[in-house]
Amino acid sequence: MAISILDVGNLADLIPIEQVPRLLPGNPNISTIHRWRTRGVRGVRLSSVRLGGRRLVPREALVEFIKSITSVVDGGKVTTGDHASRRRTIEAAETEVDARFVAPSRRVTCAPKPGCRKSPNAVVGSAKSGRAQQ
Repeated sequence: MAISILDVGNLADLIPIEQVPRLLPGNPNISTIHRWRTRGVRGVRLSSVRLGGRRLVPREALVEFIKSITSVVDGGKVTTGDHASRRRTIEAAETEVDARFVAPSRRVTCAPKPGCRKSPNAVVGSAKSGRAQQ
C-alpha cells in the first residue's frame, strides 16, 4: 500500500524511517525497512510519506503492516481500501500538511487543467526563481 501521503491524524505519530528498526523486535537493519517500503513482503508494503526531504512512517502504518503480514502468513488475503476513500484521505492529509508547513505566501489556488495530476491547491513556484516546485 504505497501512497504519497496518509491521513496520519496527528503529525507527532510520524516516525523517521531510520528510527523504525529500534521499535521492532530483533532490531532489523534499515535496509530491511526500506525493502518493506519498496518491494514489500508477500504483496504487502510498508506505507511511508516524504516530508522535508525525510522519509517518515506513520505509527499506524507500521501496526497495519505487521497485522497484514501476519494475516497473509496465516492464510488470509491482502485487502485494500476503495479508491475514492483513499483519495479523500490523501487530499485531507495534503491539506493539513500544506496548512502547517507551507507558508501562506507560497500557497497558490488554481483551477485544475485537463490531464493535470496536481491538486488545485498545489504550490506552483517561488517568487525568487519562478520555477515550478512541489
